Amino acid sequence: MEENKNTYTQGHMERTSGTGSSMRRTDSAPAYPAENPNTAVTPYFARVERTTGASVMKVIGIAGTLVFGIATAVTAGAAGIAGGLGFGLVSGITGAGAAVTGVFTAGFLAMGIIGGKNARIRERYGRYRAILSRNYYEEIEKIASEMRLPEKTVIADLKQLTQKGCFKQGHFDDEETTFIASDKIYQQYLATRDQARIREQKQKALEDARETLPADVKALLEQGEEELKKISLARAVIRNPEVMQNLQQTERTCSQIFELIQKEKKLTGNLKTFLNYYLPTTAKLAESYHEMEESAVRGENLRSAMSEIENSLGTVNDAFANLLDSFYQDDAMDVASDISVMKTMLKQDGLTEDAMERMKAGKKEEI
Repeated sequence: MEENKNTYTQGHMERTSGTGSSMRRTDSAPAYPAENPNTAVTPYFARVERTTGASVMKVIGIAGTLVFGIATAVTAGAAGIAGGLGFGLVSGITGAGAAVTGVFTAGFLAMGIIGGKNARIRERYGRYRAILSRNYYEEIEKIASEMRLPEKTVIADLKQLTQKGCFKQGHFDDEETTFIASDKIYQQYLATRDQARIREQKQKALEDARETLPADVKALLEQGEEELKKISLARAVIRNPEVMQNLQQTERTCSQIFELIQKEKKLTGNLKTFLNYYLPTTAKLAESYHEMEESAVRGENLRSAMSEIENSLGTVNDAFANLLDSFYQDDAMDVASDISVMKTMLKQDGLTEDAMERMKAGKKEEI
């Protein structure tokens, strides 16, 4: 059986908290082997067993409970009557008999209850397995709806069936809102959840940093983000794949520049020009390109304008990348200086390869 290729990074568990379980399916269900999928043993599911044995156990338990329950009642009643009439020995014997039949009654009652539970859980397992075989995961709410059971009952059933080994790779998400029947998909869920938490922490740190920005920097940054939204909206509806790719690169570079601005908390002349002119102009070009694509008639002037926009976006991305790189100029100089000092000290202490070779040569000459 080939596992469904759905991944959590492509639509699985998409809540803002990163731990929810809103699903959307994009792939077809896996192919089953020739045998009945509800009876075949797979890497994910155990075989669905017949309920005959459990049902027989239930019937025997009920019958035994009735028979020995009546016997217990009769012998207990007889013991009471004998005791009342003064027949102590008879009362003791019948009382002991009532105790014995009472034990059997309790035993058969337990057998009936266990048999009934096993019959129900085995019958449900087949239905649970049929639901989960479609995608190897499902929301508890949807399973409960199909099973016509309360969600608490479904969760308890799935936990019990997983413990019994029926679901060989069974897992719940953190909130127990989704059951996952595949280790691979569960690992994808964990990775997506962790990535979402990292994004939340990063976003929270950026929001906290923004509160400390000077008013002029904050205002320009908010203006820049509005322009970036315009670029994103235009890119989403543009059909030319090369233009779309260039605009995606623009968005990534600008987002990194915004993060660095919030850390630096200051704007140089280049950054002010970037936010006041370069970025708004790029947004205008993206919107204009979309409008041109939608034009019913394309004359020479329109085609020429579209071509100019297509050619200019690469230049814009190079310029924005250079602007981003300029943030690291001081860091690069510091790194180069540290490396130069460290190399000098290593050489002075005789720890470089050349120094070691000279030391070895000197020792040989002394010998």
